[in-house]
Amino acid sequence: MDAKARLVNAIASQEVIVVTGTGVTMALTGGAETSTWMGLIRDGVARAKLIDVDAATILEFRLEHAKTADDLIGIAHDLKRTLGADFGRWLALSVGALPLKSPRLAQAIAGLGAPIMTTNYDQLLEKALGRGSATWSRPSDMREVIRRESRAIGHLHGVYNDLASVVFSQGDYQRITADDDAQATQTAAFSIKTFLFIGVGDGLTDPNFSPMVTAFEQRFPSSAHTHFRLCVDGDVDPASDLKSVVDVGYGSRHDDLASFLEGLVDPATSSHAELGAKSRRLLLDALRDNSTLWRDTETLNEKSIKDLVVPPIFLPEPHDQYVNSAVLNAEKDKPTPLDLAEKMSEGGIIIIAGEESSGVSTALGYSLSQALDLRPLAHALLVKNPTAAGVHPVARVVERAYRDWGVGSPPQETQARLILGVDNLRYDESSRFQKALSDIVASPAALKIVGVRQGDAVIIANLLKEQTDVEVTVVFLGRFSDGEARELARRVAPGREDKVASYVMVVIREKNLPRTPFTITLLVDLVQSGVLLQKQESEIAVLDQYLDLLLNTDYVQTASELTMTVRNKRLVLELLARRFVEKREDKGSEPEITEWLRAQFEELGWDHNVQDCVNDLVDRRVLARSAETTLRFQRSAYLELMAGIAARDDAEFRALVFQFPIQLASIVRTYTAMTRNAVDVLDVVEREIKRIAIAPPTGGIFSSIRKMDARHELFSDDNDAETERDHAGEGQSKGDGVVERKGLTGSYYDDSSDSDSPAFLTTRIEDLSEARVAMLVVDLASRVLRDSDEVRDQELKERILKKVLVAWVAFADLWESEMAGIPDLDDVVSTFLGEDADDEEEVERLKLFLIKLLPSIITAAGIRYCLSGPGLATRLVQLKLDDVENGGYAGLMRTLALLQAENRRWVETLDYIDETSLKTFFSVSFFSALARRAYLTATYLTDSDRDKIRDFLRKVIEARYNFDSVQHRNKVLNDFEAKLRRDRLDKNRPRLAIEL
Repeated sequence: MDAKARLVNAIASQEVIVVTGTGVTMALTGGAETSTWMGLIRDGVARAKLIDVDAATILEFRLEHAKTADDLIGIAHDLKRTLGADFGRWLALSVGALPLKSPRLAQAIAGLGAPIMTTNYDQLLEKALGRGSATWSRPSDMREVIRRESRAIGHLHGVYNDLASVVFSQGDYQRITADDDAQATQTAAFSIKTFLFIGVGDGLTDPNFSPMVTAFEQRFPSSAHTHFRLCVDGDVDPASDLKSVVDVGYGSRHDDLASFLEGLVDPATSSHAELGAKSRRLLLDALRDNSTLWRDTETLNEKSIKDLVVPPIFLPEPHDQYVNSAVLNAEKDKPTPLDLAEKMSEGGIIIIAGEESSGVSTALGYSLSQALDLRPLAHALLVKNPTAAGVHPVARVVERAYRDWGVGSPPQETQARLILGVDNLRYDESSRFQKALSDIVASPAALKIVGVRQGDAVIIANLLKEQTDVEVTVVFLGRFSDGEARELARRVAPGREDKVASYVMVVIREKNLPRTPFTITLLVDLVQSGVLLQKQESEIAVLDQYLDLLLNTDYVQTASELTMTVRNKRLVLELLARRFVEKREDKGSEPEITEWLRAQFEELGWDHNVQDCVNDLVDRRVLARSAETTLRFQRSAYLELMAGIAARDDAEFRALVFQFPIQLASIVRTYTAMTRNAVDVLDVVEREIKRIAIAPPTGGIFSSIRKMDARHELFSDDNDAETERDHAGEGQSKGDGVVERKGLTGSYYDDSSDSDSPAFLTTRIEDLSEARVAMLVVDLASRVLRDSDEVRDQELKERILKKVLVAWVAFADLWESEMAGIPDLDDVVSTFLGEDADDEEEVERLKLFLIKLLPSIITAAGIRYCLSGPGLATRLVQLKLDDVENGGYAGLMRTLALLQAENRRWVETLDYIDETSLKTFFSVSFFSALARRAYLTATYLTDSDRDKIRDFLRKVIEARYNFDSVQHRNKVLNDFEAKLRRDRLDKNRPRLAIEL
């Protein structure tokens, strides 16, 4: 096979990257003087004479005697120095003013269907083809050109109007060769693709080309990839056939080049490449339309797919099931995220399933784009409404697209290259669904990618399998988390992405919002607007602003032309939330709701169309419409917010909510956070606290520990971690007193799942256990008290705070009892112990330990989440608890709340912990670990604070152990203090939180 035939095959396989030189610029300009390298330098020297005649004269002499490319580069270096500040203006007047006289060659190059790169500084190709520019100084842009993600012209040596990118002098060449990213991009492309050099000469005719080829040949002396240079027949070097760049003659004259290029691609291949380019533009436009990261059109139109989309996470099973499998399965059986590249290359049907608003449409667009990269000469079409009215709802859209592209009746070969994308395919028993399914099956497309709701995935997959012989693959969208949030934040906040993503994920988890690209990007926008989420006193304020973004008229594209203001829409949502609360339902019949809203609009004198209003709120993802023609809020948090606002503004509605504060707790909390000074809500929670019976604790958490004999080497250097654990706590278990720090983060209390939770309590309170009731009460009372920081009645707040702390003691005691009644706890412990599970005594010891430890963790996390806050710090410190039942244990809760809020006054309250409370499991085997951790890591503590913490920990040791003598006691305590000092110096090493 000769060189031309190999080149034709490479073009057909989409392996080629075109690199153009000055010969192309000459052809496009009709031979303009400054279109060649030599002509450009002569023009520059002539310009330099106006600045420094002597320097320019020397440059002229050197130019006449130049023999190598290095000579010309050296002259260019001195010319740039002579021109100085005028260098940029000269480039604009010379290169920038080049005329586009004959675009045929540019169009012939584009007809190859290959990425285009150039060593030229001009933008003539961009003008001829209507494309943008990319330069080596932004390697990510160049990679997109190489991967066909961008149709921009890639400038290997810069473009004249981006002076920092121009490679002209010796210093510039050193700069580009020293840029690791730029070199890595070019090297990777040269090693895996076929370069086709067009319009480049050799020797002095194109010194920008010669150094590049020389460098490539040195890096890849034995490369199996052949690269090609087109030249007139008389310049073909027969020996080049064995070199890395092979000469291919295109004719006897330069004018033959365009015809030669047009002949390299047969009409069918050219047509396929053009269809692929058109479909890429449509996909990119669709992704831009869905983008929420950039709202201004000018910025948006510059973005590539990489800018617009964080790669989706594809899982072999639904996210929740995947997480469970990852935890429970053996290592070899753990599921892993999927890479669809192989499936896309093979063809068949791929179903992408996800929850509502989880980003299925974006994932589908991304996958279609990726499939175009993997399938040579393919094109893609996306059907957004597959169940539209008509006989062939999917096939009709495809036919219309082909007609719009000028392909009336595409041949079978063209249709087989189609990648069919179908979005929003929803299962029902209608004839429309059946017609859509039949069209998908009948389509000759080799690859079909279908977006569906997660609940429909299995049944749609089974129906497709029944009607076709091709492989059907189902993948599920994984939820975005911290890593993906950082990637989204990086696009709009480079350098601040970690902080922005952290703020975003705090709110998402606190308000149980969906972890979708849409939600994350809106919250990123909030942060960029100056809302520092972690500094908000309540997550309600952030949610309120987030909802405004959803309702903003220019933020989300909707089908309706609604003229309602954001304030109007918020009032509609308040009315709807009130209606749902009154009916104690979180959804309603759409016909009933529209009629009710119509009456409200008439009462208000509004002439807005009710149905348009409802459709707009659905499009904006505030409301959701189900297949059963019911409406609900997209997330219960929106209902809670709007109902809370309604309660704030309407006393009658507020009285209704206060009748059922536990059942409607989320609305009560929202009302409190919106007002912050409502005394009436404090009266309500004080009444509800009475649901918890206060009595001396009966469990082991607040019982006195059994002292054990201390070993002489308890805290000595030769005591390893395993030995310490053997003697930790009360001697009940090998793990007694051992808590990994991860367990103290609050994750046990604040589940990070983004599945929505009901707005109302659906179970009767009478049917709940005492522990469950206690959880609801302390959650409500603590958060209401925390957010009532502007209430002036300090006596009332102090009285309720005492009752809340006592209630947390009862909560921990009740949850210990609840934990002990878990029927499969033995199985959990046995799984945890593994090989030691046959030791019944060991199982029992660990179980007893967990029964006390886990409620302690939940209590600490709950107090941190619900009660800890700056507004209660002073009141907590000054609180007198000796006059209330279980006041000593409540004092532990008080100190814990201050510690969790990172208020250094918690150290002050250590003196108030009485001896009875000090000797409890909660103090000795749990709280002491938190105190020790703070001693080691908290930066807000003073040396005096650490002295007090050390004294407290010494008391804990004395309460826990028996000693042989005073000398033994002193040795253990001295060893402990020495170890504490060592650990603080080495506080970053991994270790257990409890080692006392």
